[in-house]
Amino acid sequence: MGSEMCIRDRYFGVTNTDPPPPTGTIYIYSDGEGVPCNDIEQDDIHFRNTSPYPISGVIKFEFDELYNFLNADEVVDSIVGNSVYTSYSNLGSYQNDWQYVNLNTPSEEFFGLYVHHTATIYAWYEGELIELDTDLDTQEVTCAYDPNDITGYPYGYTDDHLVLADTRMEYLIRFQNTGNASAGTVMVVDTLDVDMDFSTFQLVANSHNVMTTIEESGRVEFLFENINLPDSSANEVGSHGMVSFKVDFIDNVDVGEEINSTAHIFFDNNPAVVTNTTWHTIHECGGEAVFELSDNAICQGEQITMTSANPLVENHQWNIQSASASTTSEYSVEFPEEGQYIIQLVAENPICVESSMQMLTVYNVPTAEVTEEGAMLVASEGEAYQWYLNDEVIYGASSQEYQALEDGIYTVEVTNESGCSDISEAIMLSLIHI
Repeated sequence: MGSEMCIRDRYFGVTNTDPPPPTGTIYIYSDGEGVPCNDIEQDDIHFRNTSPYPISGVIKFEFDELYNFLNADEVVDSIVGNSVYTSYSNLGSYQNDWQYVNLNTPSEEFFGLYVHHTATIYAWYEGELIELDTDLDTQEVTCAYDPNDITGYPYGYTDDHLVLADTRMEYLIRFQNTGNASAGTVMVVDTLDVDMDFSTFQLVANSHNVMTTIEESGRVEFLFENINLPDSSANEVGSHGMVSFKVDFIDNVDVGEEINSTAHIFFDNNPAVVTNTTWHTIHECGGEAVFELSDNAICQGEQITMTSANPLVENHQWNIQSASASTTSEYSVEFPEEGQYIIQLVAENPICVESSMQMLTVYNVPTAEVTEEGAMLVASEGEAYQWYLNDEVIYGASSQEYQALEDGIYTVEVTNESGCSDISEAIMLSLIHI
């Protein structure tokens, strides 16, 4: 029998170059799908150091403003508004850690609203805390709690539960005996969506011994025989059970396809308890970095506005000539120097990241000057001219030279081949009248 060895790059502190910036991941796991009203919710925050050396830093957990903080398993450094900050130290290379936060859920008056939590991992690097990763958890306030339910992970992005076609889905089915007698046998049945690849099915976890069978139709049966699951009134903790599994989508699943999963739970010979239906929508990345420029060619000193055109973008990064410029969805800036500039937008959401570029040309502005030759006024070189007397247009005076006919203040607007123009300094002209 052969063996394989997985070797990762490690940083041992002895090198001719500086270590690379740290990297890491973070995920939020909540109690389930849907938020019960007037209850306590536990949010597990799992984070991982993917750097080739140990790191230290801070975990920021920002809970929805409709919640109230209750407690946490770790010593909290500080709570600012609805943000909880905790430190971690010397998390080893490729090691995991976790912490949990307990929150009081919203009251029934917020039924149907969506609430959002975010978790962010920061690490110290060159004397500064830098962000490594952020996760977003979105749930609906349901004001109801069914101990028998099914949850699909990841939850998916937006209220449409968007996931990519190459996502490996995990489904968790929970059940509880809320009767008044023990259940000798529990059967959990879930029929996989036709857009699931049945051959990739994998049992992940189960609370009790289980026999699993899967049919060609996609019907999966989890048989908990002789489970003797006590009822909740006799043993609330022992009355719960669960099973989870993973499965891939088929290779040619259509973008926009909705994937559904509903479990049926049988306690002994009783009718099925039908769970909620969890659903996801297949999404394809593309177009996140589409943006508009107010103009692709301007003159020195003029301003352009860059606007992100895709609503499914959480983070914007505008770069001008590879230098960071802004992180807003719309950004305006003036260009004082002529030249060609590469405008780049890096746009991302929790499942997609895309970059696109456009070229901006900034033309030079001519320097308008007037030379006096008696009553003859001569403008500096250009492609077009317009003379003014006392700030009023002199109609027909559109040549490089102009013969002044009366006293006053003269200026000229000189336009170059790029369409950029400049107005000269004013000249006071007093003619000698005979």
